[in-house]
Amino acid sequence: MKIRERFDRKKGVTPVIAVLLLLMMTVAAAGGAYIWITQLQDTITGRTQEDMDRWNRDVSITDLDCYENGVIVARFRNSGDIALNINPVDMLVHDRATGERQDDLTVYGMNFISDLTDNNVEILGPDDDFSNVNNIAAYRIDTGGDLELYNHYDISFRFTDMNDMTVSARCRGEPEPN
Repeated sequence: MKIRERFDRKKGVTPVIAVLLLLMMTVAAAGGAYIWITQLQDTITGRTQEDMDRWNRDVSITDLDCYENGVIVARFRNSGDIALNINPVDMLVHDRATGERQDDLTVYGMNFISDLTDNNVEILGPDDDFSNVNNIAAYRIDTGGDLELYNHYDISFRFTDMNDMTVSARCRGEPEPN
């Protein structure tokens, strides 16, 4: 009998406490899931907006002239759907035959907007800047070096404020017309 009395006296978790524990665990799991899903949704939405903004950007080089005195004339067009924040711009010059970057011709941190002063850039028009939708503008860039006559070059313009978006074109060193 002593064994039986011992089992009869032992108490377990009452059904009310068990239900309360299960309810608290369910509420905690639902709260954690809500926070996780909300953060995931914000992350996906933010990435999608960045991607859409990137797709709406479209800059192209419509014409590029390279002159032996180190002057490069580039015409750009914003054919995207949004106005661009284009400054600063890096111009990288590579010798097409060897692929080597021409450090004496490469220019970093140029400004293509008319209200900013830059010693290397002269705005030729027709518009003040090409950052607005459908604008075209021509820029005369003095590299400070010399391009070899009739040598071929790869010119890349990297727009650092646009996640390093790069447009490239090729040109050949020519005598500058008077």
